[in-house]
Amino acid sequence: MALGLKNVGAMYQRMVNKCPKTQKEAQRMTRRMAALTQFISRAGDQSLPFFKAIKKGKEFEWPPEYEKSYEKLKVYIQSPQLLAQPVEGDVLQLYLAVSKSALSSVLIQQ
Repeated sequence: MALGLKNVGAMYQRMVNKCPKTQKEAQRMTRRMAALTQFISRAGDQSLPFFKAIKKGKEFEWPPEYEKSYEKLKVYIQSPQLLAQPVEGDVLQLYLAVSKSALSSVLIQQ
């Protein structure tokens, strides 16, 4: 099933209803977040704590730094992003954000 803009609200609402308390809940939340990555800037960096939490062979834990990342992600998703169709002939700029764990890019027009 393709994720369109009409599904984003419901996906977000299911994701932020509660913090995960078990590894299964964390896996479920991580899958939902993966579906939202096309709408999240620097999604790789923001989701890294969640992937660490669901690592196999490790007992589930949800430390305060994961909770902080989770709260920051909820605030980011709640702030509206501006999307516009590019106009032919306008100059576009490409911005890159690189970290140890992810690479993100955005194409903008002034």
